Amino acid sequence: MAKELRNFFIYEIPINIHNELHNEVLHDIPKPPPEAMKPLYLAFLEQRQEISQLDIVGASEWLSRACTDDVFCATMKRQAEFFRARLNKSP
Repeated sequence: MAKELRNFFIYEIPINIHNELHNEVLHDIPKPPPEAMKPLYLAFLEQRQEISQLDIVGASEWLSRACTDDVFCATMKRQAEFFRARLNKSP
C-alpha cells in the first residue's frame, strides 16, 4: 500500500525547490503507521480519478485531510504551504 501511494504521488518539480524542501523545511516525510495507512489507501482507491487531476499542492492537501496520523497530516500541510509559496499557487 505504502509503495503504491508513494509512486502515485510523484510530481516533477525543479531540483532546487525539492532540495530546499528537504534541506531546510522537511528533512524526512514520515510514513503513516499501519493503522493509518489502510484507511488512507482505501480513500485513495476510492478517489484515485479525482486525485489524479490534482497538482502537487492539491495532492499534499488531500493527503493531509485523508490521513488520520497527526504527524503525517502536519507534514503534508507544511509541504502544501511550502509548494504553494514556492510555485506561486493560489490558495
